[in-house]
Amino acid sequence: MENIENVAKSVLLMDKQLREELLVKDGKVQNKKLWEHTHIKKQIDRRKNGDTFTVTDHIRAMVYSMLTSGAPWNRLEPHIDIETGRIWIIDEIFYQYDVDKLLSTALFYLCRGENLRLIQAMLYLC
Repeated sequence: MENIENVAKSVLLMDKQLREELLVKDGKVQNKKLWEHTHIKKQIDRRKNGDTFTVTDHIRAMVYSMLTSGAPWNRLEPHIDIETGRIWIIDEIFYQYDVDKLLSTALFYLCRGENLRLIQAMLYLC
């Protein structure tokens, strides 16, 4: 029990340091970078509240995971909705994860023209 309490105290201290030192820019906390505003945290809260997840929700999570793995978050930050944790610009590229639309669209159309430029710009792939 003592170990659990020590771990809990450590986590609280790390959170405090993040909020007071590491996530501060120009004297302000960068709210979009806080854990409670991430898409993952929003989904954990939904699960705790008994919500169920649709195929669309699962596709969104998979796309976010694949596109943001190792990506610099400062490029994505302007496109994150703080209320939902969603990355709206990616949602648009993937047709709001409409299953029928995605199934009927060739991969070529998702990765062409402006969509490709947006993805490359966000993820430093160009």
